[in-house]
Amino acid sequence: MGWIPKWLRNWIKRLTSQQHQSSGSGTVHVGQVSGSVHSVTQVHHHFYGDSPTAASVARNKASQVPAVVTAAQRDVLALMDQLDKPARIKVLEFMRREFGTGMVIELQPDQVFRVRRYVETIIARRGSACDDPTKRRERNGPPNGT
Repeated sequence: MGWIPKWLRNWIKRLTSQQHQSSGSGTVHVGQVSGSVHSVTQVHHHFYGDSPTAASVARNKASQVPAVVTAAQRDVLALMDQLDKPARIKVLEFMRREFGTGMVIELQPDQVFRVRRYVETIIARRGSACDDPTKRRERNGPPNGT
């Protein structure tokens, strides 16, 4: 079995803890009875609406987003525009992994700083790769199509 996300394990744990109720509404117990019936267990799974829906989570996040984009956020977005699509996707994956969001506007100032440094590092590495003729050749293939 592969890796199970933490939120899914917690959800399963919550469900299984509700299954093992030994008394209360909806439980049925049958003990040893004369005949062939020894034990019967009845389990009901009830799903309650206590967890927020995706729409309500999005609404709450939207209400927390500042109305004004800061200069630092604008700078990060401008730097990201210089990247090709796969590199931008890597930056967004970094943001989701580290900060739980793919939106620059939702980042705190210290998080914006980290993302900026991450993007600058990618740009610097790509720039140094273009300056080195051997790396340029590896990326673009051999010169003169040979």
